[in-house]
Amino acid sequence: MRNAFNRVIAYIDSVLARDFLTKEEKDILRYAKNILVNGASMAIGDNFATKLLFLIPLLLSKLNSDKDHMAAYGLTTTMISLLLILTFSPLYFHGFSAGAHFENFDESNEDQREQKRKAIALVIRNGLVYSVPMTMLSALPFIFSRAIFTDWFGQSERVAEIAESFLRPFALSIPGIFSAFLLTAPLIAAGRTRVFLVSPVILAFCLFLSGALAFGRYRLPELGLTGALMGCILEPYLDALYKFYSLFLSAHFRKYELLRVVKENFRRDLSGVLKLVINGSAISAQVAEDYSVPFFLLLLSHKLGETAQAACAIAFLFQSICALFNIFCAVAGSIAVGGEINNVEKVFSEAPKAIAVKIPLVISASAGAVLPILFSVQPGIAMLITHNDDRSVKEQLESIAPYVALAAWLNAIAFQLAFLSRAWYLPRNQDHPLSAYDKYWKAVGLRLIGNGLGFGIGVFATFFWSLGIQGIGLSCLLAEVFSIIALAKYCYGGTVQQLQRAYHPEIAASASQNAGNEEERPLLEVAPTPTNYQEPETENPEEQGRFCCC
Repeated sequence: MRNAFNRVIAYIDSVLARDFLTKEEKDILRYAKNILVNGASMAIGDNFATKLLFLIPLLLSKLNSDKDHMAAYGLTTTMISLLLILTFSPLYFHGFSAGAHFENFDESNEDQREQKRKAIALVIRNGLVYSVPMTMLSALPFIFSRAIFTDWFGQSERVAEIAESFLRPFALSIPGIFSAFLLTAPLIAAGRTRVFLVSPVILAFCLFLSGALAFGRYRLPELGLTGALMGCILEPYLDALYKFYSLFLSAHFRKYELLRVVKENFRRDLSGVLKLVINGSAISAQVAEDYSVPFFLLLLSHKLGETAQAACAIAFLFQSICALFNIFCAVAGSIAVGGEINNVEKVFSEAPKAIAVKIPLVISASAGAVLPILFSVQPGIAMLITHNDDRSVKEQLESIAPYVALAAWLNAIAFQLAFLSRAWYLPRNQDHPLSAYDKYWKAVGLRLIGNGLGFGIGVFATFFWSLGIQGIGLSCLLAEVFSIIALAKYCYGGTVQQLQRAYHPEIAASASQNAGNEEERPLLEVAPTPTNYQEPETENPEEQGRFCCC
């Protein structure tokens, strides 16, 4: 897979090198290619999302696909998504801050290299310290999931019992999941996204093992759900071992000597861990917004009956599969825009104005439309994933499918708008951890307002206007519509403004002079950088370097 992917990239590069394209067209295509390559590499290599949202439901539904099991599997996947992504997302995005220290490593002298090594090591160390307590805290809701579903959310004993039978053993995989994500972000920051193309091979092997043990194939014992869980629990540990080798022992990373430097600096100043928690809270808040809407709608659908809840479980499973691609397109787009704003070397030779912002939005909207169109035309395809052929469930699914399909497409645009605000902030005071995400917090707040307003109107329509399952779909759709309305002007307009300042430093200088003593200062002030510029050494090497998009 990795060699085939590289051949495709080499062919695209050869096309971009031809003379029939103007320089401006080449810049645009190269910019779009970088977004697509990074997004595709991350999406293909994200074993957690692929396994959780697609392959586990397919495997479990072969064991049992009645309405209670379908509802339980929907609650299971949604709860895992909400809780785990909520807790490890700060860890994931914190790792991107190592990106500036990987840059120009070979051109640096030995003292500068050692400073860069220490900065990267501290990022990894902070993530490791954060992971230990969060791993234990994350496991608690899985262990007590039955009581949570019945006592807090009023689910039936049968559905809660089925969900608990999967969630309790699955908690054993949480340390492996955290370890894999701890190592993933520095690899992305170093630009080694093609490393992740090996991860699907690991996933395929473990799921093959799960299927063989679950159904007693190839002379192995038939263990049912226990056998299915064995491969699912083993996979994140194997993936973490592979990424550990790639980051610490592979030929490309040997020059960084990260294993030695992490060990030497493990007990240094731990203030960076506090910054990870505080700054990462903005990421956690956004994740909570994105996953809480389908989670609570799925819980509310229980009041409409088991058939409606089973149909909603399938529909929201499809929406989560779409979100897998949406979030990685958004991350890749924010990385590309952040490079144009914050880096000295840019893809575009001249000021791109709004084109550098429009390209990620067009890519997200185009790529994010493929699966929703397919689902809206033929919603029965989603039932193939769960092996559910109940006619009443299919009828309910057909009622909610248009709303969820449109919401899944709008979610791609909302993701990209929200992540654009990550690309153009620079902390006004790097010593104060609360100042780092002040602009991103505003985007998170705007999306929260939009989601809350849409969710509230939809729920009111469901239970007071008796719209039934269509009201659940309407609530999901309105949450995305109001979210985009709230984000559009702030995120799109702000990003274009920051790009203009990055390409025309005199704009930033003039704005700063005109602002006088006003409290709100220009967010980004970029001055021409000489070619022999070297970043000054700081007392804390983790704070050294420019932020890219984190």
